[in-house]
Amino acid sequence: MPNSLFGRLIFASVLLLTFFFSFIAYMTVEVFTHNIEQSIKKSLALETHVLLSVAQVDDDTISIPDSLHDPRFNKHESGLYGFISDSAGQAFWGSYSAHSLTLSAELLTANSLGVGKSHFLKSEQYYIYQHAVMWEVVNDDPQLIIFSVLEDRADTNQKIADFRKQIGRWLAVTALLLVLALVLILLWGTLPLRELARRLKLIEKGVATHIEGEYPVELRRLTKNLNQLITTERKQRERYHATLADLAHSLKTPLAVIQAELELDAKNNQTNTTLIQQASRIDDIIKHQLQRAVVSSPNTLSESVPVAASVEKIKGAFEKIYHDKGVQFSSEISSDAVFKGDQRDLMEVLGNVLDNAFKACNNAVMLKAYVESRYLYIEVHDDGKGVAPENRNAILKRGLRADVSGAGQGIGLDVVRDIVGSYQGKVEINDSPLGGAVFILSFKFMA
Repeated sequence: MPNSLFGRLIFASVLLLTFFFSFIAYMTVEVFTHNIEQSIKKSLALETHVLLSVAQVDDDTISIPDSLHDPRFNKHESGLYGFISDSAGQAFWGSYSAHSLTLSAELLTANSLGVGKSHFLKSEQYYIYQHAVMWEVVNDDPQLIIFSVLEDRADTNQKIADFRKQIGRWLAVTALLLVLALVLILLWGTLPLRELARRLKLIEKGVATHIEGEYPVELRRLTKNLNQLITTERKQRERYHATLADLAHSLKTPLAVIQAELELDAKNNQTNTTLIQQASRIDDIIKHQLQRAVVSSPNTLSESVPVAASVEKIKGAFEKIYHDKGVQFSSEISSDAVFKGDQRDLMEVLGNVLDNAFKACNNAVMLKAYVESRYLYIEVHDDGKGVAPENRNAILKRGLRADVSGAGQGIGLDVVRDIVGSYQGKVEINDSPLGGAVFILSFKFMA
């Protein structure tokens, strides 16, 4: 079954038209055949009664004048044949046209036919009309005499076959024209649905804010409900935004006081300088998390963020942090590896996953990024102990960590999973060729 409304209607219509026209073709041929056979029956009945009217009994036999009503009786193998026989099939007379014709006795007998009765038969090769009378032919004894007229079916069968082909061609052309007309009608009839889908796509892209235009009565309630749903959802987001903005403002005010106090003594106190940097980072995090909370899904119109540039920005920090460990970092990033979304989301994901890799490795970390099947894939390998299969799902949950010996709250990978999921992707953990674990991140590639 086609997976579209238009396809289903076309499929069902073509199926119905095929059945309908096949039935019409069959019935038309049957009616044509019946009519032509009825015409033959009447014609043969007439010829039979002509033979009956001119037949004469003479010297224990039956004779017919040489000149008959239908000249085909006197033409060799003309296709029209006349016979007079008894009930056993013994012929008293045969037309000149049947001079070289050999027929079985069964065709000329009619034991079940009553005196003065007629019937019309069809054999494989002939149409047969027979009429029975009781005559005294031999020794003045009454006996059943059968007058039979046969017509060859070859010409009639050919006429029926030609008619069947002709009606088939005409009905096929008619069906094709009806299908084309039906396609045009369906295109016109489903136009409001396609327009509605186009309007919804514009809303999804952020170009429009609600469904506009006039729609048929059947769709007006749907469009009204969709507009109400969109308006309600937008107001709900605005309420979330206002609430979170108030929360952010409440956090930013004391944070600003802390920053101001620390900056007074920042030049002479290295510790205060570090605290100011961390306070600034907290401020950035508040802004970013506020934005992420307001936007329920990534914007498909976002600019493309090169993965290579983001990796360059972040790897230097980790090389400094883990300088004593002497980690060898390498990357393989394809030129088309770009991230469609907020760069801060990408930095957050890379930061958490690379931090785990640098912590878990012995001395090597490798990052790969490539596009495949409309997805951006980022792989982060390390040569550490790896992650046991039974722990791979658990460490992606908030508050759970594979390594409980080090510092941390088990939140980083849950954040990664949440961000990747918002981009219609997923996080997988497998064994790395380096010997440790590989974290595979996939993002829906919307370039």
